[in-house]
Amino acid sequence: MKKTIAVSAALLTVLASAGALVQPAWARHGMGPDQRLERMTERLNLTPEQQAEIRGILETQRAQQNTARAAARTQIDAVLTEEQRTERDARIDRRIERRVSRIADRLNLTPEQETELRKVMAEKRNNPSWHRSDMREQLATVLTDDQLAELEQMRSHRGPRGRGGCKQ
Repeated sequence: MKKTIAVSAALLTVLASAGALVQPAWARHGMGPDQRLERMTERLNLTPEQQAEIRGILETQRAQQNTARAAARTQIDAVLTEEQRTERDARIDRRIERRVSRIADRLNLTPEQETELRKVMAEKRNNPSWHRSDMREQLATVLTDDQLAELEQMRSHRGPRGRGGCKQ
């Protein structure tokens, strides 16, 4: 049993690191396609035609990444035992609860906002095609403008990759 868990953990590590390697740098650092296009437009003075073509390329890439992510998740689930999937899901649920608790404390969320935040995070977990921009759109329907501004400030202080990430 321990050997199976160790092999599964190693497989998850390899798949996660391989996924990070194939992602473009802008995606690894939390910049979505819209932000990337905006940045390219500013730096390279793109024409509207170039912007439209590049937007199509970025949307295609995003769709391919979503498909690959969903396929990897399906393959990993096939390798794990029911017990391991249950443990993984419990760990994810605990992580979501810690995040909701931290955000609720920091932003003074109402109980209704906490409930909605849990729903949004659960939707993101269950929908591998969701991107950060989708999450932010949903959060905008739950949080006040002041809370959104505070959340963005919290994000800007944590670095591009979350916990312990270093800014470039």
